[in-house]
Amino acid sequence: MSRKARTGEPRRRPSGTRGEAIVQALCEATERILDREGLEAATSNRVAEEAGVSIGSFYQYFPDMDALLAEMARGMELRTAALARQRVEEALEASGPGGATEAVAGALIDLLVSDALGSPKLRRVLQQHVPRAWVAGASTATDLTVGSLVRDLLVGREQADPAIDAETAAFVLVTAVEAVVEVAIAQGRLESERESLRAALRELVLGFL
Repeated sequence: MSRKARTGEPRRRPSGTRGEAIVQALCEATERILDREGLEAATSNRVAEEAGVSIGSFYQYFPDMDALLAEMARGMELRTAALARQRVEEALEASGPGGATEAVAGALIDLLVSDALGSPKLRRVLQQHVPRAWVAGASTATDLTVGSLVRDLLVGREQADPAIDAETAAFVLVTAVEAVVEVAIAQGRLESERESLRAALRELVLGFL
């Protein structure tokens, strides 16, 4: 087994629009298969067929399904960071000065419990089958991005406890919400209790603030 296969890295990355389209098709095909049939059905041959590309095209970019799943997990992290920035900007623009905290908290919670980051089944598979070390760089960058967005909102805001600075408060809030969402995904509760989870997380965050 190659080193790249062991670390979940792609064999190569696309350098043009055709390659990017192939990789995107493979990722989308994998998500559809996972949603319909589960992980056991998501073989390289099945994914290539579903994507409408040759198996040779699959192996041109990925040594195995593990590497494709890892690339999807890294892509989800990048998408989370980009959407978090967008949702925060929209929330700040739409809210009045007094409602910024609640609006931003709601926007970020809504993002994490929505399907904008991928279906619950896909997120569960990636969470359970892609080693954290394989996506550590992307996940750390995303955590820092989301944490800084929350920290910037809290800087200068009067805190209930002056001993808790904005950096610590942001870390606690982001980590707590992400942990709840991850467990909800693992237990299959995101599908059945989405609205209840959203409401409970809002209450948790706003109560802390």
